Amino acid sequence: MVVPDRTRLTGRLNLYNFMTLQQYINSIRSESIAVLGIGVSNLPLIRMLCENHCDVTACDRRSEEQLGPVADELRNSGCKLRLGDSYLEGLEEKLIFRTPGLMPFDPHLTEAAEKGSVITSEMEVFFRLTPVPLLRLPAVTERQQQLPLSTSF
Repeated sequence: MVVPDRTRLTGRLNLYNFMTLQQYINSIRSESIAVLGIGVSNLPLIRMLCENHCDVTACDRRSEEQLGPVADELRNSGCKLRLGDSYLEGLEEKLIFRTPGLMPFDPHLTEAAEKGSVITSEMEVFFRLTPVPLLRLPAVTERQQQLPLSTSF
């Protein structure tokens, strides 16, 4: 599966041109990576990065005791943990995957970006690597809001 060049479609630089998921992982393997939030959304990402021998620090507000067996699993897979209330302090990793609940304009993230970190999310990377065009739906009228989604097409 190859990603098409969307640069001409979006007019923006696309750093993921013609990359498969494995090529993307290979391209970030030598970078320091922080994954913010060890939850439903990011846990599969952390596992995949660790399985591919990436330098991963998983960060979460919860303590090791609150994470339970997940903390042991991540440590055993080579992941570093940054836990507790100060988990967002001093983000210096080159690539930072944020949790969906953490807004990109959070002061910790803007500070990291100003220092050169790339802020992204697992969904952003997924959509950039997806080799299909994304559809933008037109504005929905009040009448269309009352119809089931399947009849809106």
